Amino acid sequence: KAARGGPQLIGPAEVQQRSGVRPQQIADLIALRGDRSDGIPGAKGIGEKGAAALLRCSKEIATLQPVKLKRPKDAALNAAGGAAAARQLGMGRLAERLEQR
Repeated sequence: KAARGGPQLIGPAEVQQRSGVRPQQIADLIALRGDRSDGIPGAKGIGEKGAAALLRCSKEIATLQPVKLKRPKDAALNAAGGAAAARQLGMGRLAERLEQR
């Protein structure tokens, strides 16, 4: 730690304790929450806690995970059923492509 009045140096564990993210994620945290003193607007509606929560789970969500599964036998394409399901899920373009088959 620095002398009185000067900048305070802290270690990685304290950075994580104070901010909720690892030291290498601080720039991402600031980008999400913003920093008025540096003119960084940040994402609307996301504060410090929300940004930290997003950064903690984002890597896990974005990382592909190996999954063991048994692949079913190939079956004939049910374009009409697939189009209906796609349309129900809001995937209009996919539904149109399936309907054109």
